Amino acid sequence: MPCFFCIAVIAIVAGIAAASAADEVEAKLGDVAASGVRRGVDTQSVARFDLEVLPGGGRAGSGGGAVPVAVTLYKAHSRVRIQVMSHAVPHATAHEVMERVAQALDGEIVTRSDVASETRVQQLARGAVAAPTDPTPRPTPDLRSR
Repeated sequence: MPCFFCIAVIAIVAGIAAASAADEVEAKLGDVAASGVRRGVDTQSVARFDLEVLPGGGRAGSGGGAVPVAVTLYKAHSRVRIQVMSHAVPHATAHEVMERVAQALDGEIVTRSDVASETRVQQLARGAVAAPTDPTPRPTPDLRSR
């Protein structure tokens, strides 16, 4: 189950054509991947890549074990979501890894999940709090206005 711990959305450099975007993103991710990049999904609109990134600038032994990361490319919107896939990763390490991935993609992080949301998800994962029972969807914030 994908977690929502430490999600960053970046705007990638305009000019990556939709047809070649997935190949270009995969190649750039290879520069920060500890042991290769796996393309799990590739449709007309979305491509998802799974990789592990070493913290500490990628130097072995400088920052702990490899961090599992999922990168989702939204082709039509020139957007990428970077998602750290482990709750065991310290917050500072997760942010460092997301920054490395964003830099590799020549992107800029435009929004991140907040600590309150991350804490709530961690509590739900541990069963420390009950899941909400209200099925009413909440409005999604418009990030373009920021």
